[in-house]
Amino acid sequence: MKHKTANDGQDIGFLQQELPYTVQEHISTKYEFHLDQDILEPCYYRNLITVLHNATEDDVVVLNINSQGGMLDSAISIMDALNNTRATTIAITTGSCYSAATLIALSCSHVEVGEFSNWMLHDGSYGVVSKSTDIVNRASFENRFIRKLFSRVYIPFISESELEDVMRGLDLWLTAEEVKERLANMYEILQQEAEEFIAEME
Repeated sequence: MKHKTANDGQDIGFLQQELPYTVQEHISTKYEFHLDQDILEPCYYRNLITVLHNATEDDVVVLNINSQGGMLDSAISIMDALNNTRATTIAITTGSCYSAATLIALSCSHVEVGEFSNWMLHDGSYGVVSKSTDIVNRASFENRFIRKLFSRVYIPFISESELEDVMRGLDLWLTAEEVKERLANMYEILQQEAEEFIAEME
C-alpha cells in the first residue's frame, strides 16, 4: 500500500516498519571453590554454604576437588547445602578424591572426573576417650549412623554387597575409568527411578 504526504501529495513509497522484538536480561553467576586440602572444621566452609543457600536456579557452583578427605561433620554440612541449593552444582575431581571428599562429590548434580583422578571409599574412623560402656554405645551409634549415611549417598554408585564390604572395614579403590562407569550406571538408574515415579503419579 502506498502512502502520500498530507501537504504535497508526493509519493513517498512503501512504508517499511522495523521488526519488533523484546529484550530479556538473563543474569547468571558462576562460583568456583577449590577443595584441595583436607576437609577442615565446618566453620571453614561458611562462604561455600552461604553461596549455595543464596544461589538461584540460574547460577552454577563448581567444586574443584583434590582431597584425601577429612572431617565428616563438615562434609555433611556441605552435602546438605548441595542437596538443597537451587543452583547447578558441578564437582570436578582431579588427583585424590577420598573418604569425605567422595560424599561431597556425589552430592553434586554433575560430576566430572579427571583422567588421573582416583577415588577411595572407606568406613568412618574416630577416636574417643571414655568409659568402656560409653565407647561401646558410641561405636554402635556410629555404625548405625554411618550405614544410613553411606546408603543414602553411595547407593547405587556402589552395590549393596560393596557397601557391606566397606562397613566391614575394606577400602574400595577406584580408577577414573571405574568411577566414570559407575557414575553412568548411577545416573541411568536414577533417571529410570524418576520416570517410574512420574508414571505412578499420573
